[in-house]
Amino acid sequence: MMAGRLWIQLHRKSEGMFCCGPAPVKAILNGDTDLKYDVPFVFAEVNADRDTWLISEDGSKVKIESDTKIVGQYISTKATGSNQRMDITNFYKHTEGWLSQQTEI
Repeated sequence: MMAGRLWIQLHRKSEGMFCCGPAPVKAILNGDTDLKYDVPFVFAEVNADRDTWLISEDGSKVKIESDTKIVGQYISTKATGSNQRMDITNFYKHTEGWLSQQTEI
């Protein structure tokens, strides 16, 4: 980790586990999705919507619900030196409505 910067970096193992990174946590927090590597992917992961679809027998689809607040409510990691959960949500997400407040200014 570079001094004064917080980065997320996960590594892929040869057994086919998923990987991402590097991605500056501040870029994810502020939605800087034009940066390289996996910033757009991680930003989408913590800010996604959960949509519910009704699929008819003929294959047609109708969205019946969209929840914009369920994903990314609690982002956590294991605390150093203990088995306790450490809440890191505020490092990755602003409170709901932050972006619209910034746009209005």
